[in-house]
Amino acid sequence: MCFDIPMNPRPNIRVSGLVHHSGRFLLVRQERGGSGYWLLPGGAVERGETLAAALEREIEEECGLRVRVADAPIGLVETISPDGGLTRHLIQVVLLATPVSPEGDCLTEPPTPVAGDPAIRGLCWATADESLGLDLHPPIHDLLQAWLDELGSRSTDTPMTFRAAGRRWADE
Repeated sequence: MCFDIPMNPRPNIRVSGLVHHSGRFLLVRQERGGSGYWLLPGGAVERGETLAAALEREIEEECGLRVRVADAPIGLVETISPDGGLTRHLIQVVLLATPVSPEGDCLTEPPTPVAGDPAIRGLCWATADESLGLDLHPPIHDLLQAWLDELGSRSTDTPMTFRAAGRRWADE
């Protein structure tokens, strides 16, 4: 079996957003090799960019939404390919985000996302239960359920519990 070795053998860092509103969270759909999968919106962190600024930029580019990002990460997920990370090793820092108006005000209704990136094949607001039937990359259904449960039961000034998931892989 042959693999193309990445030019940069170091892991890539990606920010992902748990963009939530009214008990639902935002997912984006992408395709690879003719099959589709869902993931939290986000992307690469550019040199000199904070995690929060990277996530705000990525969500606006991908989904056309303005968000307010929490200061502290709520999760860390590693995606390491079964070949020991030779073809993929991705570290995702998950941040909590809330959609806001262009002026930065809270919204009463979840906004309608609009794909701004050709890689995005779909966007949806989902509940944790609805996500169970989706091919989610990485497979973090358990983390989504825990985060949404916590969001429903905490006060707004209480920081979210940080959750780390070990090596997660979804066949691509």
